[in-house]
Amino acid sequence: MTKFDPNKAIASLEKAGFILESRQPQSFVQYALPPVNEAARQGKARHGIQQQIPWVIEQLSLAERRSGFNIAKLDLSLRFDRLANNLKGLIKKYFGPKTTVDVKVSHDGDVWCLFEFSKPVTKNLKRQTDSSRHTEVYGFAGVKINVALEGTTLIVTQSEHFGFGFMPANTFVQPLRLALDALFLREVATDHELPVAYASLFEVRVPLVGVIAAELKQRGVTGSAVDDLLPLLLQMRPGQAPLMRYQQSHAHCRISQLERGDGWQLATMYPLPIEVLEAREVAGRFSGIDGHILAGRTSKAQAILITELQTRPSQLYLLRRFALLALSKGSVTEINAITPGLKIEPDYKGFLSLLAAHSIEAGDDEETLRVVSELGKQMMQQIPDADTVSAFELVMPETLGDAWGARDVGRATEC
Repeated sequence: MTKFDPNKAIASLEKAGFILESRQPQSFVQYALPPVNEAARQGKARHGIQQQIPWVIEQLSLAERRSGFNIAKLDLSLRFDRLANNLKGLIKKYFGPKTTVDVKVSHDGDVWCLFEFSKPVTKNLKRQTDSSRHTEVYGFAGVKINVALEGTTLIVTQSEHFGFGFMPANTFVQPLRLALDALFLREVATDHELPVAYASLFEVRVPLVGVIAAELKQRGVTGSAVDDLLPLLLQMRPGQAPLMRYQQSHAHCRISQLERGDGWQLATMYPLPIEVLEAREVAGRFSGIDGHILAGRTSKAQAILITELQTRPSQLYLLRRFALLALSKGSVTEINAITPGLKIEPDYKGFLSLLAAHSIEAGDDEETLRVVSELGKQMMQQIPDADTVSAFELVMPETLGDAWGARDVGRATEC
């Protein structure tokens, strides 16, 4: 183990822009990062689009103790408006200009990514345009992104997947990857050899120090200075624990000796999505299904799922993945496989989405009305300003209108 060198550590801090905050007897030294003028900070072109880092270090102090430097205080905020703008641009670029994209953020930090897709086709005509003999098929989808902390590890999750109709094959995989880019984490992790660990299809873990590194680089600190500083940012004092609180426009993280209160809670008190907890519980028991899905080997994953479900027909871990793969591959005929899941979790959006897709395909107007209405009800209750989401303007109303057409022309016209 390398012996701690205080002079080298101080040199690294000063190189990164830290300034001496206080010096006391018995070798106590504290360095602080000066504040940055947020109003003057401009976005930068990344991935071919204009983006602005969503993280802001409001306060960061490191103190030297006998064993070395550790974090004395960290106040960090995540600006949801910037995250939403970054995500919207990345999703639009990845899925193409014909994709309608909305990103909505709830007061407790749920980031809803909502898409409406279209694709021109010349066979199996379903919609005739006025300007061409080509037609278009449509679909929509959504997913919820959350950012949380466990100790000094940042947890980025996706959950609450839903949608039906046409959608690209990786619709339910790509949002989590794009979220890492929108958070400026994937690039900094690569540059500084920080681990990015996909714990499951629904969860990725990145050291919190990666956020600090990303923010420092945006301040103009060189890559080598960040590398020198990283070992000093990995340690908290004994008794410290990350605290979090959510506001409408920010998520705040604090590491300090201050008492909890004023809305602050231990970061671990915020519940993780059921999909994440479930995946942790059964991690490693199902032949790397998530690894196959993340690598694009969906046929391999589907084959394993079918085999496993023959002996474990009520295993929700398997049923969730079966539903999402069936939706993204357009395989909606094997609806009986998710019947146990519907009995256990009748409100789960993934199961309802597959049931809706099957009902539409089968021409079952009554079931289509029931299931699509239930999905719409959930979205209106959970997604902020859902009635203003442009991604809901075509597929949902027209699906309901077509289903009402055989029963009530007036209601069909309203849709």
